[in-house]
Amino acid sequence: MVRVTSHKRWYHGSSKLGAQTILAEGIIRPGMPTKYRQDIPREDAVYVTSDKEIAMGYMEKGGTVFEVEVDESKLIPDEDIVFAMLEESLRPKTKLLEDRVLSDWAKYSFGVYGDRKPLTKKQAMQRFVFLAEKNMEDPFTIELAEEMKDFVEWIAEKNPKLAKDLITYGETAAHLGPVRVVREAK
Repeated sequence: MVRVTSHKRWYHGSSKLGAQTILAEGIIRPGMPTKYRQDIPREDAVYVTSDKEIAMGYMEKGGTVFEVEVDESKLIPDEDIVFAMLEESLRPKTKLLEDRVLSDWAKYSFGVYGDRKPLTKKQAMQRFVFLAEKNMEDPFTIELAEEMKDFVEWIAEKNPKLAKDLITYGETAAHLGPVRVVREAK
């Protein structure tokens, strides 16, 4: 996975129900109840952020923001950030980070059509657009969300520098496995 040492504090926003369990156990486990019904988060991870305000955005009414201790070697980028980078690369003025994600998407998508030559960035982007449009037609499909999760794992394994940059840029990450609660964030 990715070692990220630029952040000293990590946070997790929780619902009221989740907060009760978290306070009782002192840890946040993957797979705990979530407010999401589609684009369901990874079942093997706890989502964390280095920005307390972002954590507050995930906190439901009556919920709590926790400061948590993470094993930074178990952090991978949040797939929502990767999706946003691919969306941004559709625009004419692509930034360097978005271009790096698009390049890796093309490498990741190699062989998806059964051929033996790598996809161009344009072909890879067409594949992304197809998946996104399919997701918009049927909002309950999980194909795009699952593809982004797989792509994030691919990035973490094949391009740890990009993974670290995405975590730093987005200020969010998926922590594979449970995290220990340090305290309720004030």
